[in-house]
Amino acid sequence: MFLCTIGATENRVTDSLIIVKEATDALKLLASGKHDCAVLPRLHGLDLLKDLKLNNIETFGPPILVKHLCFAVAEGNSNLLAELNEGLFAIHLSGEYDEIYLKWFSVHEQEKRMGRLTTYVLLMVGTIIIILLTFVFWNGTLKRKVAQKTEELCQNEARLNQIVEGIPIPTYVVDETRTVTHWNKACEILTGVASDTIIGTKKYCSSFYGNRPYATIDLLMDHVLTKRIQQYENTTYRESTIVKGAFEAECYLKNIDVNGKWLYVTAALLKDQAGKVDGAIETWQDLTAYKQLEKQLIQSQKMEAIGTLAGGIAHDFNNILSAVIGYAELATMDIPKESSTHNPLKKILSAGLRAKKLVNQILTFSRQTEDNPQPVQLSVIVKETLEFMLPSLPPSIEVRQNIQSEHRCFRESDLFSRAGRSWSWLRGGCEQESLPKPLRPPGALRQKIA
Repeated sequence: MFLCTIGATENRVTDSLIIVKEATDALKLLASGKHDCAVLPRLHGLDLLKDLKLNNIETFGPPILVKHLCFAVAEGNSNLLAELNEGLFAIHLSGEYDEIYLKWFSVHEQEKRMGRLTTYVLLMVGTIIIILLTFVFWNGTLKRKVAQKTEELCQNEARLNQIVEGIPIPTYVVDETRTVTHWNKACEILTGVASDTIIGTKKYCSSFYGNRPYATIDLLMDHVLTKRIQQYENTTYRESTIVKGAFEAECYLKNIDVNGKWLYVTAALLKDQAGKVDGAIETWQDLTAYKQLEKQLIQSQKMEAIGTLAGGIAHDFNNILSAVIGYAELATMDIPKESSTHNPLKKILSAGLRAKKLVNQILTFSRQTEDNPQPVQLSVIVKETLEFMLPSLPPSIEVRQNIQSEHRCFRESDLFSRAGRSWSWLRGGCEQESLPKPLRPPGALRQKIA
């Protein structure tokens, strides 16, 4: 390639020529304004102008060296030659000739196409490599997250096992297939069934109910319990006020312990985040002691009612005794001692006084009056107490007395109440009732009841 200077007045090439190795160098020097023109192939120059983005250079004049390109056909094939000429004429008119020539006959354009193809291939390969690296990184991250979540699930499962195991009330859990998944220590103690023998099975019903084929959790999972208060086979189930959707009931289970137990059962469904039932939990509380206390309370209330009734009767009886004792005292004062009626009157007066003491004892027992303990003669009060208590004893009980002291050292009401407790505690066999050590002198009372 070369650069040259054109004459100022003539449109011709002068003798001042500069030879360069690359066409790009010639165009750059020409664009800098130091030379008049550059001589190079027209199509090649146009391609370079586009690539270098040079806007101050344009083509001019006729070609200095013309290369003609043509089509060749076999001799005598004039029809094909005519068709080719018509086609060339048509593309000349449409303006497609330069584009076709540039695409198929320009060497520089072929190099550009190869360069673009190489660029596209490199871009595709790079994209694939980036995708592969991203996939590898994502896969590693996913594996780490899965391992982390698995570890968290294992920790949560272990924590749940510790929580269920540490609950002091009997608790067991089943999954959606009603297979036992948790059975805590309290359940083992209550039922006598070890956790390792029942976890993984469906034998929770027989452990509590014996031959009954269903438990409370079965009624919940089968949607049998739907009302707030519902009766089902002699058992009343109530909706829990604490746990939403749970139901509670009191049950007497004969196969628990030797004599059976009263238990309070609470059952609730377990649901996932979507609200689907995936299991159930059931807890038990031992109500046997409460039932016994309730029974004792009822008996105590009955005794209190009887005591109140006895107290009212005793007050009325006291009024009657007051008249009997009063008139008996007046009669003994008016009748001489030598009279045959004086002694019977003394016995009437003594019996009335004893009846008054008995009424006072009834009042003390019924707690209608305040106790005013005083030392008494043991032999007398024991005899009176036994006379009072003997009618209430069953015929199978024999009372033997062995009184060897005359000390006045015991409280009448205390002896009376202790005797009453002895009768109430007696269930057969032999028991022994003796005085408290601080109040018992040598040779004090000893009762043996057989």
